[in-house]
Amino acid sequence: MIRKTLVGAGLLVAALFDCPSADAAPTFAGQVPAEEVHARGGIGHVMAKIRAGGPVRIAYFGGSITEQDGWRRLSREWLQAKYPGCTFVEIAAAIGGTGSGLGVYRFGQDVLAKKPDLVFVEFATNDASQSPAEIWKNFDGIIRQAWQQDPEIDFVFAYTITAAMMDDYGKGLCPRAASAMEQLADYYGIPSVCFGPRVAADVTAGKLVMSIGEVETAVPTDTPDRDKVIEQELAKEGKMLFSKDGVHPALPGHGYYLESLKVAWTAWEGLTAVDHAPKLASAFSTPIMEKAKMVPIDGDMLSGTWRSVGTKETNGNFASRFGGAPWLTTTPGSKLRFRFKGTSCQIYDLLGPACGQLWVTVDGVRKAQPVARFDRYCTYYRVGTLRVFTGADAEHEIEIELDAAQPDRTPVLVQGVKPEELTGAKYTGTEWYAGRLMLVGDVVPPESSPVLAENVLMDAAIEAYAVWPKDAGKAMGGGWATTAATLADVAAVRAPGRLEVNAGEERLALVSERTVSLGDRVKALVFASDLACDGYDVGRFPSVETDWKGAVLVGVADGVAAYYGLCRFGDRNVWTRLDGATPPTRGSVRLTLTYRRTAEGLTVEYQANGVTLTVENRACQPVVGDNVFKGFVCGGCGTLETMMMSKVPGTGFLIQLCARD
Repeated sequence: MIRKTLVGAGLLVAALFDCPSADAAPTFAGQVPAEEVHARGGIGHVMAKIRAGGPVRIAYFGGSITEQDGWRRLSREWLQAKYPGCTFVEIAAAIGGTGSGLGVYRFGQDVLAKKPDLVFVEFATNDASQSPAEIWKNFDGIIRQAWQQDPEIDFVFAYTITAAMMDDYGKGLCPRAASAMEQLADYYGIPSVCFGPRVAADVTAGKLVMSIGEVETAVPTDTPDRDKVIEQELAKEGKMLFSKDGVHPALPGHGYYLESLKVAWTAWEGLTAVDHAPKLASAFSTPIMEKAKMVPIDGDMLSGTWRSVGTKETNGNFASRFGGAPWLTTTPGSKLRFRFKGTSCQIYDLLGPACGQLWVTVDGVRKAQPVARFDRYCTYYRVGTLRVFTGADAEHEIEIELDAAQPDRTPVLVQGVKPEELTGAKYTGTEWYAGRLMLVGDVVPPESSPVLAENVLMDAAIEAYAVWPKDAGKAMGGGWATTAATLADVAAVRAPGRLEVNAGEERLALVSERTVSLGDRVKALVFASDLACDGYDVGRFPSVETDWKGAVLVGVADGVAAYYGLCRFGDRNVWTRLDGATPPTRGSVRLTLTYRRTAEGLTVEYQANGVTLTVENRACQPVVGDNVFKGFVCGGCGTLETMMMSKVPGTGFLIQLCARD
């Protein structure tokens, strides 16, 4: 137990911090003094990158206060002005009305995949009702996900203030949620900035008013621009309005947050970098949520009538929150089915006026009642989470079916909706928008079986089998074990019209002993592998062979790592820098090449950890241009002769596909 005696707002407080041990879970030590800045381990990795000229990628991860046009923009602009020789890139990853409970699942998709150098975490307001144990579990997962990928990522915890927190801050104390976060920040050495003391001090001094509801005014409620009139009245009294609702600051209120951050930055910028990796030896709390993730819903998981919602359609704007277009069904009996191995499953979906209700079945047992995707606030659409399962770490089978009946719409009457409106078009329907799977664990792919010519799911013939060459280790210099397997071990039919080959975590050279002939119904080929990223000098890129159909490797130019893809320009292939994601400084990355038939011919799409890489804002590159590629299109997709995932001199990696006429 560590005892710290701290002074805040004239109050002497003895704060006890119980640190976890291997045989004891942490206990909440109570509210801690509200101090504007804690330096702890600082942000030394970020400062080193700033001094080197950047770029520095800053993620703003939180709720609606951070999503606002406020301290997020103001802080980035201030940093850019303070360090003009460095480029700052903003990763906007805040979603209103959400806390760390959703954050731990979407962190990998919304933040980590975009390769941040610094992550501001702002959940103290939306986590106000959560227990310390729940907060610790989620924050533990976020931090450990990040440092397992890149231990040089720096974090800052930011604590916002609302009118409901004024009593605590008036006593010089952090509210419970921020206090719990401070306890975990001590353990991991994460710096924090508390916006509450500065705001509370000026409220106490009579310079600042937390919300319009606190203002005694004679301005009639029907006055045009009433809020602005009240602000003008306050200004005459030498006062300023912090926010209209007591939660979301007006821009001057965000200015208070910026001033606190400036003070904090001064305390942090002189500190040297701290190695975060040793902190991964043991987590602060249990259960550990580092396996929490968002998983796209594959079309193979759906039965019945579904469609992908375009970004310009009704509710298509939620694609940016889901990380991709949601699936929509309005047809009762439509189902989502999948298997996963893990301890928890939820569905990231929508709640809204015309949404229906769902039957949830886990491991063959259906819940007694359907679950409504509608509640008292459903006068509009908003993101939600459908809780499906929490339990033993094992394989579980999930089935979710849309019910034919609508849920009870009367709860929304408390929002002023008239009873007769409930029978109108707005509140009539059985919609379900399914966005992502939220798992602590992993999806279990369908059981694979040999893909034979008579397989009705795919008009394809796979002859003989594939082997990993016995001389692979010698050829690639990697020391691989000699392995042989049937093609069915690495190829599985996932849906009509698609063959997926996944070499897992091995760096493999996969060679068909005979041929793999793909029929006209095959619309796409997907090749993926988890490959190490050690960088590669762009001056030593391998020469380009005319029969290569696509390759990607990690290159280093002027000390900056980047992805490079093989793209078609005129009558030749050239290495071209791919934009859209920044490679990790160490570890591995999931590299994926998808070959699709289009009206233009064959195209290749590059992805790194699920992020699409682009060239000149184009996601897919044509690989058809002359006779070199002719055989890949004619007669189905042609004959797949060689698919290679291999190591090239200089420790770069490439994925190569060859085909013959």
